[in-house]
Amino acid sequence: MATVEKALAWLESESEPAFLLVHIMEPHADYEPAEAFRGRFTSGLPTGLKLPLGELVGQLIAGKVVPSDEDKAFIRAAYDEEVLSADAAVGALVDGMRKAGRFDRATMAITSDHGEEFWDFGAYEHGHTTMTPVIQVPLILKAPEVVPGENATIVSLSALF
Repeated sequence: MATVEKALAWLESESEPAFLLVHIMEPHADYEPAEAFRGRFTSGLPTGLKLPLGELVGQLIAGKVVPSDEDKAFIRAAYDEEVLSADAAVGALVDGMRKAGRFDRATMAITSDHGEEFWDFGAYEHGHTTMTPVIQVPLILKAPEVVPGENATIVSLSALF
C-alpha cells in the first residue's frame, strides 16, 4: 500500500495532465501478503511451511525440493493472499483517484508482468515455459467515453506501448 500512497501523493502534487505508472509487486514469491490478508487462505492448512518462504523459493524453482501436496496447496494459498493484497492496492488507487476528482477523466491500463505455474506442467514459478498459466495475463483498460465490457481477444501487451 505504501507504493499507492506515494503515487497518490505525487498525483496530488501534479497539475493536469499527468502520467502515472504504479508498479505493485504483489503477487511475487517469497510471498508475504499484507497483514490484512495474511492467513485468509493459508490458516489451518496442514503444512510445516511459514511465510515468507525465503530461500525455499530458489530451491523449489531449481527442483532441489519437491513439496508435498499439502505444501503445494499452502504455497498456492499464499499466492492467493498476495493477489488479495494487490487487489486492495488497486482498489485504494482507484478510490484515491476518485477522491481527488481524477478518476473519471483518467485513462488506465492494469496488467501483470507474468502469470505463475504451480506445478501444472511439472515446475514452479515462471521463466521456464511459455505455457498459458505463465504468459496469459489480464489486461484491463478504462478510458473516458469507452463503454465497459469484456473482450476475450488475445493481444500482446506490447500493443500498449
